Amino acid sequence: MTAPSGSRAARACGRIVLALLTMFGLAGCSDQLQPGAAATVNGTRISQDDVDELVQAICEFSEVRREQAGGGEQQRLDELRSSLTSGLISFEIIEDAANEREVTATPAAVQASLLELAGPDPIPAEVSEETSDTLTQYFEDFALSLARQAAIGANAKDPDVTSVSEVTEQDLQAAAPVLAKETREQDVVVNPAYGTWNGKLVVAESGSLSDPVSDAAVGASEVPTDPAETAASSSAGVTAVQYCG
Repeated sequence: MTAPSGSRAARACGRIVLALLTMFGLAGCSDQLQPGAAATVNGTRISQDDVDELVQAICEFSEVRREQAGGGEQQRLDELRSSLTSGLISFEIIEDAANEREVTATPAAVQASLLELAGPDPIPAEVSEETSDTLTQYFEDFALSLARQAAIGANAKDPDVTSVSEVTEQDLQAAAPVLAKETREQDVVVNPAYGTWNGKLVVAESGSLSDPVSDAAVGASEVPTDPAETAASSSAGVTAVQYCG
């Protein structure tokens, strides 16, 4: 089977996370953050180590794909970190909502989500075993979260439905208002080093050069931005943006 080219998995992760979180309208209003946490959801801790490990894995993955393609756009660390943090936050909220409604998704639904998300063979052989394990787990968690969302939507349309065997766009859309209502009372807190919580998703703080990911987890490179980006960064007191690689 042919693996997807470029940084398809990373782009897919970001695209689906943003789509889901935009529909949900997640909200939170606390400023209490646990030590070592990238974020918390109702007190449930998403550790910095977990996010940093995932960012490192996606960076390695995207660099392998970029080399295979003979070049291409590098992944920005700030955007990658904020997107992945948003994803982990959404996993927690969707899991809680599914458990409250006692709805589930079959293994077939999860597998279909996985194929849609990452393709039949998403991880290149060139990445390290540790990276392969990290990405495999993340893709599986993401697929499970999408399937749970579909189950929530199906249940919203018909309360007698408590399990789904496939993921449909209609069920995902039906889940949106349910999850929006559910999440208005959620308490979401994000470590500023990982971005800013805007009530829906984590927004990257472009050009942060002292973040734990770029310093500890990834051998990041500083790449000059285009004039527009440089001007925007300078106005915020930032001189460069970091990329994978």
